[in-house]
Amino acid sequence: MWRTRLLCFSVVLGLNSHASAQSINPTGRDIDLITPVFQDGRLIGDVALTIGADDALALDAAGTVAMLGERMNVALGEQIVANADANGRVPINVFTEAGAPLSYDPASLTLVYAPTAAALSDSSISLNDSAIRPESFTEPANYAGYVNFFGGVQFNSGDIADDGLQIDDIDIIGAVRAFDVVVEAGARYDEDEARFSRRFTRGVYDFTGSGDRIIAGDYVTPFTGLVESTELLAIAVENTGTLRPFDNLRPLGRTEFQIERTSDVEIYSNGALQERRRLEPGIFDLNDIPLTPGANDISVVVVDDEGRREIARFNQFFDGALLAQGKILYSAALGVVSESGANEPDYEFDRPAVSGNVLYGLTDQITVGAATRASAEQGVIGTSAISATPFGTFALDLGASYSDTLDFGVGAELNWFYDLSRMGDSAFLNDSAITASLGYSSDTFIIGDPLDLNPGVDQNVFDLSIGYSKVLPNDMFLNLNAFHGIAADGANDDRTLLGASLGGVYGDRYSWGIRTSYLIDDSDEDDGFSVGLTLGVRLGENTTAGAFYESRDNSGGVNLRHSKGRGVGSYTASLSTDYNDEDEEVDVDASATYTANRFFASFSHRETYDQQAGDRLGNTALRVGTAIAFADGKVAVGRPVTGSYVIGYPHDSLDGRRVLLGSDGKGSYDARSDGFGPALSSGFGAFRSATVGFDVEDLPLGYDLGTGLIEIEPTYRAGYRVEVGSAASLSVIGLMVDADGEPLQLTTGIARRIDDPEATPLQVFTNRSGRFALLGATPGRYTIAMTGGGTVELTVPAPDGQTSLVQLGEVVVE
Repeated sequence: MWRTRLLCFSVVLGLNSHASAQSINPTGRDIDLITPVFQDGRLIGDVALTIGADDALALDAAGTVAMLGERMNVALGEQIVANADANGRVPINVFTEAGAPLSYDPASLTLVYAPTAAALSDSSISLNDSAIRPESFTEPANYAGYVNFFGGVQFNSGDIADDGLQIDDIDIIGAVRAFDVVVEAGARYDEDEARFSRRFTRGVYDFTGSGDRIIAGDYVTPFTGLVESTELLAIAVENTGTLRPFDNLRPLGRTEFQIERTSDVEIYSNGALQERRRLEPGIFDLNDIPLTPGANDISVVVVDDEGRREIARFNQFFDGALLAQGKILYSAALGVVSESGANEPDYEFDRPAVSGNVLYGLTDQITVGAATRASAEQGVIGTSAISATPFGTFALDLGASYSDTLDFGVGAELNWFYDLSRMGDSAFLNDSAITASLGYSSDTFIIGDPLDLNPGVDQNVFDLSIGYSKVLPNDMFLNLNAFHGIAADGANDDRTLLGASLGGVYGDRYSWGIRTSYLIDDSDEDDGFSVGLTLGVRLGENTTAGAFYESRDNSGGVNLRHSKGRGVGSYTASLSTDYNDEDEEVDVDASATYTANRFFASFSHRETYDQQAGDRLGNTALRVGTAIAFADGKVAVGRPVTGSYVIGYPHDSLDGRRVLLGSDGKGSYDARSDGFGPALSSGFGAFRSATVGFDVEDLPLGYDLGTGLIEIEPTYRAGYRVEVGSAASLSVIGLMVDADGEPLQLTTGIARRIDDPEATPLQVFTNRSGRFALLGATPGRYTIAMTGGGTVELTVPAPDGQTSLVQLGEVVVE
């Protein structure tokens, strides 16, 4: 890595780590350096730095501003360049005074860029810091692909008929990418039916410049307003603002989400755990899971069998988003209806269908949209508008539906969000907000899947929700909510719910929460007052424990979780038990996961005690996931691939030493090469830049690995083939003197291969004693031109034995 390389360079040259407290430049003359610049730990480029005889630091104004590019406001950059002297230099403090400080570290010969928000260009202000980009990225492989395998065994016991050991279902998911075309598919082996079945197949092509995507095959439509998702076998074109779809968890609508693989699911409402379930692949609706009506912040946490964790958030009151003026997002699909079968899609070729979505930024404050899902038998059409005003943000959704089995139906919903801190700066108003939602739905308006021939309808004709949230002192938070629903004809009674929750953290070890509610609903035997409690404690750096209780159904439980490490060798273990008075069941769950270099393993055991029937049901399962991947002919075996991936292997000069990918320099890493082949590291999101650190075990002394970083910006399902190390890996050191035998102090130079003019020039540094270092060299003849005049020719011999450090002794510059 760069830090490692610079540390080695400092040791070789004998640089003083306290140089900043002494004279940086004792030579009595100006010296010029080409200095690397880092931002947030990432190398972003090199700039020309002059260290004056008086230790004053000056930068090449135009070159530095050009290197920073979008990392600096254009007007600010022009101002800095305008203040340059006749040599094009500006004092380094000019950048500091402009809010874009570049601080120099003499011990590592580097600059660190730490701009304020005001100094950044508009396009570079981003929560994910995507504007911090290297000058170039490693190119992905032209041909790449992978296949993931998930499978295992399970053992059932207790008072059930199908007890005993049996093979668990086997899932196979993979993708192949040839240049810019991706074909992906999934299949499952069902143990009960003893056969393989196809789960999905689709082709994907992205236009990276415009953000457009073409999909052919199994397609899940997006949602807008009151028009929710459906599944089609279709040809689709879309630009949804991001080309990074979820690999497992897909939020489909206001209350729907899809899970691609068997997963453990936790549902949180206002930060409190409401439900914990293990779900098979499928589409789920939050309305099918007992939650507090009117809750304003719902999180779905999904952990699949390979330990991958994803979160989707649903805001019951407000989930719109404003677009910039003139920006348009859309999707359009034409195909046939696809119903999710038990194992494979069920295509209804006699039911052609269309889907369309569009969002358009009318102004920076108003975004409008429309959507439809339609077949000959039924469909839904809707419009939407969202507007930011001084009185808060309003979102209006209107919808209409038709069906052969239902009359024409209509629906409407108005959402409002207001940040109370806009009313003034006070402790009462800061960090607080109010939300409200008003909805209407006729008893024939279709909700859920618009093309399902057995459509769902809302149980409420009118509903009103109001919520208030406030961050309190001492790390506490408060939520208040109210809900009232007027039941449709033939449905259950009207429903009213008042609720409040208060929670927080104490120190860095304890968390707590209390919620109360009052329910009025004659058709619900659990109406009336209820209270819920949650407690959490951190027992150590890697261990947590918690407990919860809910009086409405007299349910409760405790849990314990321990985790250790990251990457290869990491593991988690958990134990939980809960009781539900309504079902009269006690559940005990134990689980563990282990991350190996070539596979992922999970173990689970569940015991269910039915107190009413006196039955015990037990299930023990062991599942393993692994993958085979290739990139331009290089094949690797590793843990299941998610997103894009990197295959790393050692250069011949490393003599088979192990390559570590995702190394943090502290002993943790994501993957390593070994006798079974290259390392395989994955999980990189499409069209999001990422830095992959690498290292080599038992690296030969003096071997130059370069930056130790791989900069990538993957396309969808991209694979990378990366060779770690190179022939240009030697570190050459010696003593550089002038014709009179005097050491050349703190001088730089450029080294060029005499016998290979196409080779990249290398920079040479000397320290106060005249000792020099030439890094990244190859065996051969070099000529070195020193700053201020003088040249020297030298020959770099091939390394001897297990070292890549070449010591030349004294060389004379003439």
